Amino acid sequence: MFENPSDFTLRKMKELIGRKIYRNGEEGTVINVDYSENVYFGMIDGYCIHVDFGRSAEQFPGNISWLRYPISFKHWDIPSSGLPAEFIEDVITGLKRIEDFESLNTEKLKSVVAVPVEDRIIQRTSESSDYPLFRLFTDISPAFMGSCTALFNIGAMGGNIRLTMDTLSLRSYQVHEVARRLRRTEVDDFYALYRKFDFLAHERSIDRQGLDGISLHSVFYDGNVYRFYHCWCPEEGEVEFDLVKYLYRFFRECFTSDEAQDDLDKIRGYFHCNEVF
Repeated sequence: MFENPSDFTLRKMKELIGRKIYRNGEEGTVINVDYSENVYFGMIDGYCIHVDFGRSAEQFPGNISWLRYPISFKHWDIPSSGLPAEFIEDVITGLKRIEDFESLNTEKLKSVVAVPVEDRIIQRTSESSDYPLFRLFTDISPAFMGSCTALFNIGAMGGNIRLTMDTLSLRSYQVHEVARRLRRTEVDDFYALYRKFDFLAHERSIDRQGLDGISLHSVFYDGNVYRFYHCWCPEEGEVEFDLVKYLYRFFRECFTSDEAQDDLDKIRGYFHCNEVF
């Protein structure tokens, strides 16, 4: 994975503070610029530009938008974004680096998935017993609610997990975090899921859309290649549903307060099945 695709330092990026920037006809003002950290790989992968578009606080309580630089500009009309010419050139260069990396990673993926799943596990285990063999970041986002995120680092015999729950309501916003080691039985369960799911080879079309449901985003990294996939509202019997069940029990166990359990009950209600997690 490459480091920050921008050639600019944070000091240079902060020159954007106070400048006007445009998106879909809206004029905004850059109020802050900071690093953007890639939680999947624990590294800086760009910058985070905070923009005040001056919306009504009553109509839009969260009127500050943030843009990931340079990736957020991939879908913009960059010349009309309001960025100075040197920043536009830097965005174009950064996006080309990302495109090249993704293309190279796709070729690596083809060679990796040609190896049987069991052989992949044996190969990765023999290469290192201490360094994490697999890394999995998953975001479970119910519509109009907070979210649950989990970051797994799994080795041959053990691993650890960092869990975050975001409680989102009109009255308050809270973040709950916990981290702990994984038991060997939990690691075995992950490998069983890996054999069934085969994260590196899995393809899924997004064939169900809507406002009411679960959005599941996952990034899997096995030391050679990474894989991002998105699933909307998995149903019982689908491999994504097994992944959610695997994650959900960690949230149940680690966040024991009544408030957290109530939030988890609400999230649980979005899944249309009778099986108890």
